[in-house]
Parts: sequence; C-alpha cells; structure tokens
Amino acid sequence: MKLNALQIDKYRRCIMRELKLRKNVYPYRVKNGRMKQEQADDEIKTMEEIKEYFDYLQIHADPIQQSLFKS
Repeated sequence: MKLNALQIDKYRRCIMRELKLRKNVYPYRVKNGRMKQEQADDEIKTMEEIKEYFDYLQIHADPIQQSLFKS
C-alpha cells in the first residue's frame, strides 16, 4: 500500500492522539496494579517509534505532496 501525503498526515495525527492518551492513562494503570511499569514504558516507546516512522514518511513525501502539509 502506497500512502499519500493526506493519509500520512491523518495517521500521524491519530498516532499523536494515541501517544498522548497512553501517557495520560498508563500511569494510573500502573498505580492501580492493572499494568506493569515495564509494559507501560514499552507500549509508549513503541508508539513513539511508530510516530518517528510517520514523521520520516512526511518529511520524505513527494515534494508536490509536501505542499499539502503547509496549508
């Protein structure tokens, strides 16, 4: 599947929302014993790595498509 600039931006925004949610929710789960700290850290790190990948995709998108991010 080839992603266009609009899809990349859509996925990046979704990833950022998910990352923010995890950073807000996971500390309570750890505190309440519903999640181990190691698992929380790993889940957040994984989402940060996915975000970095989509950041890379956005930066290296076709120059014509990049103009869509500047609007």
